[in-house]
Amino acid sequence: MTFKRPRLRADRRLVNAVGAVGLIFLAACGAPSSNVETDTPVPETRVFSDSLALPVVWGTQPLPDAVTDIAFSGGSSPVLAVVFDTGALQLFDLNGDALIEPGGLPIQAIATGNTVSVDGTPLTLFPVIRENGTLAVSAYNAALEAPLDLPLIDDVNTLGLCASVSDGDGAVFNLGYWTATEPEILIEGTVDIDGTDLSFTEVERTKADDPITGCYVDAGGVLTMSPTGVTVFVLPTETSAVPLALENGVLSVFQGSEITLRDGISITAPSPINAASALSDVRFGGYPDGVIAVAGRTRPGLDQVVFVEPGGLTTANLD
Repeated sequence: MTFKRPRLRADRRLVNAVGAVGLIFLAACGAPSSNVETDTPVPETRVFSDSLALPVVWGTQPLPDAVTDIAFSGGSSPVLAVVFDTGALQLFDLNGDALIEPGGLPIQAIATGNTVSVDGTPLTLFPVIRENGTLAVSAYNAALEAPLDLPLIDDVNTLGLCASVSDGDGAVFNLGYWTATEPEILIEGTVDIDGTDLSFTEVERTKADDPITGCYVDAGGVLTMSPTGVTVFVLPTETSAVPLALENGVLSVFQGSEITLRDGISITAPSPINAASALSDVRFGGYPDGVIAVAGRTRPGLDQVVFVEPGGLTTANLD
């Protein structure tokens, strides 16, 4: 993401999070730390004209409640975060297996996360909007029974947010959000870690003509406002980037073809789709072309997140 001038810095500390994990590590006789590489080439946007059908290949077990939002974390061991209509958060691996039970402080929305090493402790961090509208970071480690809630910005009533993994020195996310006080202003910045200090640095404000309803990080890493009523997210690959959209429960290539999801042998595509996210940096498992996750009701009374193979997007011919 491209930014200009620094304006504001709000500091929070990760000491409690690292300490809590460290105590559990001692009881568990230790756990390895990891460093995550986030440098990726800037991809070229692809455009499609033909209709597309993509297969559903796997999914979670039936979920306890309806899903309102989902997001992937970057890094060598990606995690899928799922937000329920109750405000509870649950995390899954790419096999669809639950890493924790639903819980934590109630949240409204979540955006792209990242995994970092803090004092030798690996933590997966997601920016979230709490139920009261304040911004926070949800921190997860395999030794924890539930994610830790870390305050980020307390004096806001946030309406929406978007994020991407940052490749800046010490930066965890590029973050954009807008508030009830200034719904037409997109506030851009970075969430950074310095030792055990977690902070948000505001670097840009962009004014829209109308109240903002969504934002996303495009193929060039630039924070962009979404059209009204449309959720936009990008599936990047090594050489290209596919902008995808979710509108009225239907998945499509952004400003292009509708995407039909084909049911798998034992898994059914949800209809309508409540939430969607994409991940390209999959260094293990059976997703060589990346993966798209979509959430919704797959059968009467049954909610799931399913994984979609995007090979038809990454190998399709360009216009």
